[in-house]
Amino acid sequence: MQLKGLVRFVAIALIVLCIFQLSFTWVARHTESNAQQIAEKLVGKGNAGTSADEIKEQTRKVKNHILDSMNAETVYNLGLIKYTYQECKEQELGMGLDLQGGMSVVLQVNEEELVDVLAHKSTDANYRKAFEMAKQKMTNSNESFVTLFSQSYNEVAPN
Repeated sequence: MQLKGLVRFVAIALIVLCIFQLSFTWVARHTESNAQQIAEKLVGKGNAGTSADEIKEQTRKVKNHILDSMNAETVYNLGLIKYTYQECKEQELGMGLDLQGGMSVVLQVNEEELVDVLAHKSTDANYRKAFEMAKQKMTNSNESFVTLFSQSYNEVAPN
């Protein structure tokens, strides 16, 4: 029971530390959001005959220019310590590609190669005959190669 206060103190200290670290992300995102709004207002003026893609590209360039010009400006003031946009950007938590929606991976397994590798590329006559039969059956069947190989091997060597 005597350590209850210590555990509570450590838990609160960790929570405060996590919130402090997350605050850099919030400040950086807020600054970027403000820059995006300013860029949209600036680009929106006088672009009557411009396509949507060109407007997006111009807005992106203006936003990047605004953020570049703010690198040395204080955007996060904690009283005793002041942080510039660049420092906040360096301290923010990075999102992986899965959180940004920027990556998709499809993994396909070559079942024929898998069976052959698991059999250590056997030279056994029954194995080879069953393997070739399963390959031939694959052309006319919707079954997996593993199932067809198992059936073929049972036909070639029932025991």
